Amino acid sequence: MKISEIEFFVREAWTGFLRSGIMSVVAVATISISLIVFGMFLLILFNVNSLVDGLSSKLEIVLYLNDVPDTAKLQSLKNKIEAVNGVKEVRFVSKQTAWNKFQQNFQGKVSLEGILNQNPLPDSFIVKVEDISMIAGIAQQFSSFPEINDIRYGGELADRVHKFVQTIKVAGWGIILLLGSATLLIVVNTIRLTVLARQDEIMIMKLVGATNQFVKWPFILEGIMIGTAGAVISSTILRTGYTILITHLQEALPFLPFVYSTGKLNLIYLYVMGVGIFLGFFGAWLSVSKSLKTNA
Repeated sequence: MKISEIEFFVREAWTGFLRSGIMSVVAVATISISLIVFGMFLLILFNVNSLVDGLSSKLEIVLYLNDVPDTAKLQSLKNKIEAVNGVKEVRFVSKQTAWNKFQQNFQGKVSLEGILNQNPLPDSFIVKVEDISMIAGIAQQFSSFPEINDIRYGGELADRVHKFVQTIKVAGWGIILLLGSATLLIVVNTIRLTVLARQDEIMIMKLVGATNQFVKWPFILEGIMIGTAGAVISSTILRTGYTILITHLQEALPFLPFVYSTGKLNLIYLYVMGVGIFLGFFGAWLSVSKSLKTNA
């Protein structure tokens, strides 16, 4: 493709963009709104995943042992626990360590003198899992171990968090698909109006030997311009809005693991930019291909 042809395509695309007027503005606005929703969904999903990762590091299975095993049996049991699929980390807590921690936590709140003559707490293993959605199944496997007397874990909380994440994913992708379809239709119609407005010009170009590819490129570039404009607007709004919001949330809820990483955030904004440009390109390609086929 020659430089003169590229200049011609760009000039014609810009002319078509300006000529479409209100439809171009509507198309850019629709893409911007769709991409803002898409970007918000990605930001929410990234933050929810960060929250789930934080919960995963805190949710753990506590395995209380029947009696005080010797060192060899203790190591053998630890190896069995570590061999279970999905187990991330296993830590032994002796009954004395647990008792010291219990007394430290409740120091000054309750007096145990005269009530308990000996340490009532058993030895235990603290098990961390790789994925909180697996915690119930892993805990169920431990119930068959004869050395284990009781099992405690935040199963209900883990199930609720997992269902919450799945609901957000399904609802978010459903909304994005609907908005994406609406955006494509508007881009297609915008480009089609431009094609119809230049019908006579296109016919003359084809009569003098212009190929379909030559005729298509100005309209495809016009679609890319529409998509790029929407992508830039939406990315700017998302970046500004998220920065303001996360600053306030960080002050109000400093204990929650929000996403602050510039690398992750830039990746989201790049996704948004890429989707916007693709919507513009694909919508224009669909429109002009169908129009040229109809008029062939």
